[in-house]
Amino acid sequence: MHAIIIFRKDFYRRSETFIYSQVNYLKNNFKVFLVAEKFSNDEYFDFKNLELVLLNKYESIILRIKYKLFGSQIDPDFRLHNRYQFKNIIKEKNIKLIHAHFGTEAMRILPVAQKNNVPLVVTFHGYDASRLLKNEWYKNNLPRLLNYASKIIIVSPHMFENLNLNEWREKVLVLPCGVDVEEFKPLEREKKDKIQLLHSGRILNKKGVPDLIRVFAELYKTNKNLHLAVVGDGPELNLCRTVAVEHGINEAVSFYGAQPHCMVKKLLNDSDIFILNSRTAEDGDMEGTPVSILEAMSMEKAVVSTYHAGIPDVIQDDFNGLLVPEKNNELLKHAVHRLITDLDLTKRLGKEARRTVVSRYSVQKIYPILRDTLTCISNEFFKDQSPTKNISG
Repeated sequence: MHAIIIFRKDFYRRSETFIYSQVNYLKNNFKVFLVAEKFSNDEYFDFKNLELVLLNKYESIILRIKYKLFGSQIDPDFRLHNRYQFKNIIKEKNIKLIHAHFGTEAMRILPVAQKNNVPLVVTFHGYDASRLLKNEWYKNNLPRLLNYASKIIIVSPHMFENLNLNEWREKVLVLPCGVDVEEFKPLEREKKDKIQLLHSGRILNKKGVPDLIRVFAELYKTNKNLHLAVVGDGPELNLCRTVAVEHGINEAVSFYGAQPHCMVKKLLNDSDIFILNSRTAEDGDMEGTPVSILEAMSMEKAVVSTYHAGIPDVIQDDFNGLLVPEKNNELLKHAVHRLITDLDLTKRLGKEARRTVVSRYSVQKIYPILRDTLTCISNEFFKDQSPTKNISG
């Protein structure tokens, strides 16, 4: 069983259940070492049966101060002590591969991988293939990472153009994070008096939640049989609460804040319609292929979303969901109105949504591809490092 490092600055942020799920799968096929500057949220995530390596916390504090002082720059390197730590891990544990989540993390670990001649796989998830491209340092140094990387994984086809990957097309693998269709499947639910609408995800500018609440307020004027649940936290949460109060609908909107995955799944099961009002944020931030949409579709929920990033690759309008242009409140209102007044349409879209995820976006299909990809790369590295190979070549 080959030993690999999975690297992230912080394992795990609450919203990054998709990384947690991947790690839990890969630990059955590899000796996995999680290397990070911080391990958090252990009340939500199980770190048992994993090798955890915490990088020097004092160096991390220095880095955080440096980020504050030089926020416009991205420091790709570790402090010297952390480099030694990483070098020792690679040597002592006979590491065959490093998998870095997000381009920023891969950029930081790149010098260490290069110096120790270890294969590096990078997965781009969203902001690292959109907003960060406005950072000149990041953009100009990205080719160094792409040249060295053994595999470049993108979670949505639109990232190919964003990252200008044509030169490295042979290395590119489009692999959405996927969803466990056995865990996220429709269950029996109590009958509700109201039609339940749900948003789940970080409350960021690119999610368009304040506009969603404004649209809900318009619908609620003529249909008091509606309720909106908003799950997640983030910088626009207080604005969302203010919008609800200003429109006099605070009693019709429930703000749950960040919730563990089990609670998100329950709220999904209790909902009728899932809405993700995604758009390109003011700072250029974009989605990848949102896992929240895949989870909702897997549970046979009718989804309303937007023509944004990787979403149109998953949802075909009027077939397995409804799509509207970004930042178009009137058409968003019309789409939601169609579903709350046509339950047959809602049911049909939900059924097709589930079929789509099962056939194309289940972890049961996606994770073996990731496993085989990492296995192939680590096997090649093992051959290159074998004594026979070294003597003959």
